[in-house]
Amino acid sequence: MKTQIRTLPLTVTPLTCETLSGYIERLALRNKQSPGTLRRAITHSDNPTHTLARYTGREAHALRQALPELRPDDERDNDAWVRVILGHRSQRPVACSHCTAAAGAPPRVEVHAPRSRVLCRKHRRWIGGPYRRCDLAQQFSIREFPEVITAARRHHRSHRTFGVASTNDAFFAAIRAFDYWAHHGVLRNRAMTDIHRRLHALDVGIDVRFDDPLNHAACYPNTVKLTAIILHARYQLLQHGRDAQPEIITATVNEVALRVLSGIRPTGVGDPLHQALQRDNYDPDDPYCSWGDLSLANSTPPQ
Repeated sequence: MKTQIRTLPLTVTPLTCETLSGYIERLALRNKQSPGTLRRAITHSDNPTHTLARYTGREAHALRQALPELRPDDERDNDAWVRVILGHRSQRPVACSHCTAAAGAPPRVEVHAPRSRVLCRKHRRWIGGPYRRCDLAQQFSIREFPEVITAARRHHRSHRTFGVASTNDAFFAAIRAFDYWAHHGVLRNRAMTDIHRRLHALDVGIDVRFDDPLNHAACYPNTVKLTAIILHARYQLLQHGRDAQPEIITATVNEVALRVLSGIRPTGVGDPLHQALQRDNYDPDDPYCSWGDLSLANSTPPQ
């Protein structure tokens, strides 16, 4: 005998890419139900999507669009974006506090997000993203920094050129490089005028901690430039082979000095930029850290 499912009296609007467990908990608490009992009733059913639709009174298709964990396996396999954001569940960022307020949700809601989603473009707020996670109280407005918003658009476009997984891997390499340079005082150099200007506009000085979200936002446009340069270099390495590696790495380091570090040239075998260009991560069958979702025949490096 099947359990009768009745639509709960109070509905809850899911946030885009909200975690399934978080949404079920909000739904249960809104209706004064046990979150654990409702979660088991939904996730242990034969069809969790349709069960959740019955409880909420919402269309199953709309729930699948908002909650990536409800996507069927074949759709996950064919969608690199969904595959990647669900592949690293330990790095879920907190949603924009203005988005949660507009949806009538509690201030703190965890969401799935690609590594490039460091800001809420709708409300122009820095949220950090999976790699640059910041607490709810650390979110802040970046409306006065159009270059940060422009960098976010460029970052997103890299996904279409090089693929989600490859862009994420290059972005992580760029983050490691900037953390290394900040830790070793490179970013305090007076030549780094663009980063210093943003830091002062954010009411912090150049001695801000390298892991502070304000520093992450100030460095973000430069980090996106570095991401594009790394992707371009890796593309060239794939096209020309290992014999061309020394020449490509030298040209890439010179380009980083010119376009990213205001003339400062990163050196040393311990520098993360050199490591990112030298490590062997070009397996075309690896969907998470290589070129698994990139069709080289139909792609060109970003300008």
